[in-house]
Amino acid sequence: MEDEEKLLKSLAPFFDLLIEVGCMHGRYLCWAIRRKKSYIGIDVVERYISAGKQRLGELKMSSDQCRFVLGGAEDIADIIHPNELGVNIGRCLAFFPFNSFGNMPNPKTVMKSLAQGGLSFCISSYRISQKATECRKRYYGNCGYGRIKTSRRRNGVRFSSPDGLSTIAYDPTFLRGMFASNNVDVRSMSFSQIGMAYLSSKLFSAINR
Repeated sequence: MEDEEKLLKSLAPFFDLLIEVGCMHGRYLCWAIRRKKSYIGIDVVERYISAGKQRLGELKMSSDQCRFVLGGAEDIADIIHPNELGVNIGRCLAFFPFNSFGNMPNPKTVMKSLAQGGLSFCISSYRISQKATECRKRYYGNCGYGRIKTSRRRNGVRFSSPDGLSTIAYDPTFLRGMFASNNVDVRSMSFSQIGMAYLSSKLFSAINR
């Protein structure tokens, strides 16, 4: 998580509005506020959105600068309206923290919504190495999941359990191909010892100029 924050910090010069997809109660809300970025948090879990809104009240933040929206990544093109953002769409970043993308049941629909919305994006995920897989297994066990099952397939490494865990770290080649089939150009880059990030091509080009 510390290295994920370093990754986001390296992208900070290229956006003015952070759209955190799978935000929970606002993992990067205070991060954005400290850096004078606008913020939109999106999550499908109502209690997280309620907690996020309560935090905004405690922080006395204007809804023009920061807000939370109940909804899924599949609907991001409907949630994000360019004329209501207060910043140019080219200065927005859709950020998927902590493998939230790997928890989403309809990744192809998410990809289509990203393409339709025209947003730059960064997906934070894991590598599919043995080391990364072992770290994930320890983490999920520490979260209280029992009878964890690991399956390695062509599309990546999935963890599941009878008590609701279902999350995948995609194989980079597979995920790039899936994005390409949905007319979205994406680049991958490793970070930390176990992290893998997927960036929209225009964002990747910007940081490598």
